[in-house]
Amino acid sequence: MKRLLGAFMSVFFTSVLFSQNDSCHSEWIYYPEIGTRFFYAKPDTIKDKQSDGGAAEIIVLNCWGKAIVKRYDKKGNLVFEGAYCESIGLLKTYILVEDLVSGQRSYVVFTHYEPLKDGNWIYYNSKGKIKKKEVYKKGILQ
Repeated sequence: MKRLLGAFMSVFFTSVLFSQNDSCHSEWIYYPEIGTRFFYAKPDTIKDKQSDGGAAEIIVLNCWGKAIVKRYDKKGNLVFEGAYCESIGLLKTYILVEDLVSGQRSYVVFTHYEPLKDGNWIYYNSKGKIKKKEVYKKGILQ
């Protein structure tokens, strides 16, 4: 019985882990390098104001987060540009929330895709000159 249950669980978890590639479901996508998260609806170009007065432009290609990004400072100068490949899987993060009326605090589970840096990433100084170049393959610096 234990072997049968173990075999079932192995097949079940394998199908859950790899079912992401079968169809595209709308989920939250989080890009940590620019601190932006949004709910995916369709391929689109997102322009996001940043807390430091700068901006980010994200060309989202699919629901798993494949994208091309550009980050600008508050003067409109390019800070960095690069691309992301799809997230490996759906991630979960705990977020502490507080009820504004009662003051009661509790956790909610935030599920999201977090894509990986992929390809060439170029960083610029304040004068627009290349400061650094990095090459990533599925999130791993080469």
